[in-house]
This record gives sequence, C-alpha cells and structure tokens, in this order.
Amino acid sequence: MRTNRYSLLLTAKLSLLALNSLATTYYVSPTGSDSNNGTSQATAWQTITRVNQISSALQPGDKVLFQKGGTYRGKLTISSNGSASSYIEVGAYGTGARPVISGSVAVTGWTVHSGNIWRATVSQAPKQVYVDGQLMTIARFPNAGWLRVDQGTSTSLTDSELNQANGYWNGATAVIRTTNWSYDTAYVSNFSNGVLTHTSTGNSLQSYHWGYFLRNKLALLDAPGEWFYDSAAGHLYLWCPNNANPGNVLVETAVLDNGIYVSYQRHHIKIDGIAMKHQYDAALRLAGSTQLEAMNCTFSDTWQAIKSTGSQQNFHDLTIQRTYGTGVYLMDDNTTFSNNLLEDIALQPGLGEPNWGYFGLRCTGSNVVITGNRFENIGYIGLVAERNSLIEHNVVHEALATLNDGGGIALDNADGMIIRNNVVSDLTGNIESSATNYYNAVNMCHGIYFGNISIKNTRVEANTVANCLGSGIHVDHTMVSTGNRIENNILFNNTIQLSISDYSNYNGPGATAPYHVANFNDVYNGNVMYCMDKDQLCMRQYHVYGTNLVDYGTFTNNRYFNPYNDRSIYLHNTFSGTHKYYTLERWQADRSEDLNSTRSPLYLPDMDVTETYGSNPDSQQRLQQQRERMERMADTGPDQPQYL
Repeated sequence: MRTNRYSLLLTAKLSLLALNSLATTYYVSPTGSDSNNGTSQATAWQTITRVNQISSALQPGDKVLFQKGGTYRGKLTISSNGSASSYIEVGAYGTGARPVISGSVAVTGWTVHSGNIWRATVSQAPKQVYVDGQLMTIARFPNAGWLRVDQGTSTSLTDSELNQANGYWNGATAVIRTTNWSYDTAYVSNFSNGVLTHTSTGNSLQSYHWGYFLRNKLALLDAPGEWFYDSAAGHLYLWCPNNANPGNVLVETAVLDNGIYVSYQRHHIKIDGIAMKHQYDAALRLAGSTQLEAMNCTFSDTWQAIKSTGSQQNFHDLTIQRTYGTGVYLMDDNTTFSNNLLEDIALQPGLGEPNWGYFGLRCTGSNVVITGNRFENIGYIGLVAERNSLIEHNVVHEALATLNDGGGIALDNADGMIIRNNVVSDLTGNIESSATNYYNAVNMCHGIYFGNISIKNTRVEANTVANCLGSGIHVDHTMVSTGNRIENNILFNNTIQLSISDYSNYNGPGATAPYHVANFNDVYNGNVMYCMDKDQLCMRQYHVYGTNLVDYGTFTNNRYFNPYNDRSIYLHNTFSGTHKYYTLERWQADRSEDLNSTRSPLYLPDMDVTETYGSNPDSQQRLQQQRERMERMADTGPDQPQYL
C-alpha cells in the first residue's frame, strides 16, 4: 500500500515536471520580427498582434515576455488558462524601464490649418491627445474658469451671458457641475436665446448657479494645448504647446480601450512588471477571471487603471497615476488589493464618470481585503467599499481634490466590515464650480463616511483622522442601521471630530415614514476627540425626525479635548429647531451618556492666526474656511443657539 502511494506521488511529480518542461516562453522586442518563431530573444516577435494569434493556444506555464525599454502599441488578449501550479505569465525581460503597452497611436502628416492650428487625417477617433506624453485639452470655452447657470433642468440650462447667435452651440458638449459630488457631460442639441438644450444629466439644476463650460467645437480652438476632432471629415486639429510644429514632437491619440484584456472565466494568470498607458477605458480589464495576480506594474494616463469582475484576484505593489476616472474598480469577491500607490487620480473635470465616480478605489464585492495602500490627491473619495471588506493600514491624503461632500474612506451596503488602523488626513473639498447660491456650497469632507443605504455590524477602530474640513468620522444612520462600533479612534484638528446623524432614515431598504427611530445600538468607546481652536467641535449630533431625541447607543471612555472652548458638544434637533452647546459635564447630566468619559482640564485663551511661516502657507485660509463652515452648518435661523 505504501509502495503504491509513493508510486502515485512520483507519477504526479514526474507529470508536473513534464508539463513544466513543455512550457514555452515567447519573446517580444521592438527590434524583433513577426515572421520569427518568438521562442528566443534572438528570434523575438515584434508586435502584440502576433502574440494575440497564439493567445488561445497558451498552456499552463507559458510566458509572454516583453523587452524592457520598448513600447508596444495594441491590446493584448488572454484567452487561455493556467493552473494552480503553473500560471500563464505576461512579464518582462532585459534591462531598463518596464515595457509599455500603449493604447495610443502616433499621428503624422500634419499641415497648417490656420495660424498655429495644424491638421492631420486620422483613421480612428481619438479619445485623448498627448504631445510628448502630456495630456492636451479638448477645445473649450472659457479657456479657464467657469460659466454660471442662471437656471435649468436636467435637460437644459439658461445663461443670459451666452449671447452668440442661435444654433452656435449646437453639437458642443457641456461639462456641468450638477451636484457637490459630480460632473456630468451633456451633448448640446440646440441653442436658442441663451438656452442650451442637451441630453439628460439626471440632475436638475433648478435656480442654482452651478459652474459649467462648453467644449468640442473647432471655433473654440484658440489656445496652445487645445485640440478638436472632426468626426465627419476624419480630421484632427491641434495647437501644440509653445506653438510647436507637431511634426517635430510626438503626437499620440488614445484609440484603444484596454491594454490587457483577460477573457471570461480565464484563471491562473500572472501579470508582472508591465507598464500600461493611454487606454480610453480600463488599462487592465478582467471580464470574469479568477486567480489572477497583477504585481509590480505601473498604470498612467488612462481612463481607469483596472476594472475587474471576478474573484480571488491579487493586486499588489502597483503604481497608478493620472487616471481620468476612478483609479481601480473592483466588482470582485475574495480579492486582495495591497501595498499599492494611487496618486493624482481623477483630477480633470469632465473626463471622469458621470454622476458617481472620480474615486481612488471602488470595491463592491464581498470578502475583499484592502491593506497597506497609499492614496494621494484623489478627485473624490479615496476608497469606497461595501459588504464585509477588511480595510486596514491604508493612508488617504488629500482626497476630494476635484469634488466635494465625500470622504477619505466611505462605506455603504456593509455588513461585517472592519475599518481599522488607517490614517486619513488633509481633506479640503473643491467648491470652485459649486453653485454660489447653493445652501451647501461649503467644504464638506469626512475622514470616514457612513453612507445612506445600509450599514450593519461594522467596526471602525483605531484609525487616525486629521485636518479635515468637515468631520473626522461621520456616522449617518438609516432605519436598518444596527450593531456598529466606533472605538479607539484618534480624531485631530477636524472641523468636527465626531458627527452623528439620523438624516438618512428616509432612505434605504427599511425607510418607513415618519422615519423616526427612537434608539440605535451603536457603541462609541475610547475615542480621542482633539480640537485645535474654539470653533471646532468634539462631537455633533443631528436629530432629524422627531421632537424626542434619539438614543444613538452607548458612549463610554471617550476623551474630549478643546482647551479653547469647553462647550464643544453640539446637539441640533432639526425637527423642533432647538440647538444646544454642551460641556461634557452638562451632557452627562442631561443625557446620561459618556459617564466614564473625560475632558481635558486645560484651559487656553483663544487664538487667531495672524501670519504663517514655513511649509504650510495655507493654514490661515484653512482656519477661516473652518469657521465659515461652522457658521453655515449651525443654521440657527431665527432662534439663537442655547449655551449650556
């Protein structure tokens, strides 16, 4: 019996060795030839087109290696499977920079159109244009800044300052700030007497003065760095930076959707050490794959870096820069996203997703692990997740660089999620194009942001949140919120350290009028709330749907610190209109909450910043923004707050 067992093991090992010995490595080089056999560096192929011809015949253990330092234009499709012991690998060989899979083509054959504007015939409609690697701007009006809506709906806008002839704007595209958290693009079908009629944005503009601009007409091409494509004639028009002759620089147009596409139900694939750029959709598109590993890759100047619908994937040690939409969109289950850098994500108004997007990372699946990542300078939310994700040891810095009313880390549709040991800092929000007469045209940034659908049994613990023009943690509720714990967090120098609300009871699967929930079973324990001026709050509570105040749960062992103002707890009952500021002692007596909590005994005189030095010249502006925001949020109306 033992002999038979050894025989079986030996047979299995020999079979594995045989498979590995049959594996083939294919080489691709800029100096190769597609007439070669591709199986050695000396006989390398030259193009992705040639690789795609054998893609469906790849076997477990096979490798496709691109020579470093080369650029390969095209879309690589993987339609074969590896195995658990022998992945199919796409990688690199040689020395130098990572090989680049590019979704762009070079444009030549330029002639002068008029002045500094040049024209070339192109066979594929460009999504973006690059000159020497730099993104150009679709011709627009105004060249910088914003026009302002007088009034509008979801399908039209009126602007009395649009005084061009009727029909002038027909065929243009309007880029409109339709909410605090979205830009929408709309095709203009008619212009008449200051009214633009356009495709629906889904958001009514009403009488708010939202910012917008118009683009994509040849007549608007009036500045260096702008371009326009005439789809009917197949002509690309370009005014190069520095008035350069486009024949003397590298002009590229993004024409391919993906860099690497992995087909449905493909599995055991590895992508290692590849650079991807200039794709107009997702550079790496996984259409239902499993057991894929992507590592040591870079993604730049694409619409999205990764879009995945699959499971059991592993994305690690990636660098993702300058995407125009969401950096990474994972609809996966049982996937890990770790030790990645995402920076300068979704910073171009009108180039990202409509209505809901501009994220660093968006995850909608179950059992997703997000750990050890760094998010720097993100257009909207740094990372947003659902279900029972584990989010730990991440750094989010300067999110909400393009939009407003969001968070560094946001969650919704969650049950069993854990958010722990993360650092979120320096969220300001962008309101440059928000409606100037909109009541919420203030900086609203929450370090950790509870969404408005359903959050249950979620733990937010041991996080550090600092320097947010909004709240450190904002715990919104719906009528199905239950079992959530906010513990041992350090909240420092935010406008509000901890914000709690039942505002979203009207929304979500359990919403039932009149939307009042008498009590929730949250736990708020061991949190440190540290204010740095008299106008900051340690805690704010909103009670929206009844005269009776909501019991939000158990509060214990929290630390309240505001040496400039001991009345740093604020309660607002929007139903009855009452406002109260509390000391911790009065809060404990009136509400019988936080009985084991303490506040700092230190008292300091309030201070004003009169001058700034060193590396933080914007601190005075941030302080003023905080104070203005507190004044707006208080919304006292005819009744003045009561100070207790």
